[in-house]
Amino acid sequence: MIDIQKIEKELGITLPPHYISFMQQFNGFASDQGDLVDLVYTDADRFIEMNQAILPQLPEGTAKEKVIIIGNSPWEVLHLINVQDATDERVYCFNDDDESLETSTLEFYDSLTDFKEAMDSLL
Repeated sequence: MIDIQKIEKELGITLPPHYISFMQQFNGFASDQGDLVDLVYTDADRFIEMNQAILPQLPEGTAKEKVIIIGNSPWEVLHLINVQDATDERVYCFNDDDESLETSTLEFYDSLTDFKEAMDSLL
């Protein structure tokens, strides 16, 4: 199980209950297919490293204070969840070429389970 407390302490956030529940049930979904292994981070150190490296680089006005990166695809798409509104269970897919999280047309999945089902079909 990913170390939720370590992530929350290091990043100064509270992860939403739906994410914690998902990780307790599935511990993400690891793949042995190389590039797909980071679809949802299963290692706290990797989770922290990616958020500390990528979030500060997003342009101002991107709503980066509202989200956390939970994974990424090999197609340069970040998988994000809202950490300010715990009732928002969507997984947002943000191409880091987009200028803003608020102005781009984000693809999203209604829940982590829907996201997992879609990604499982790739594996």
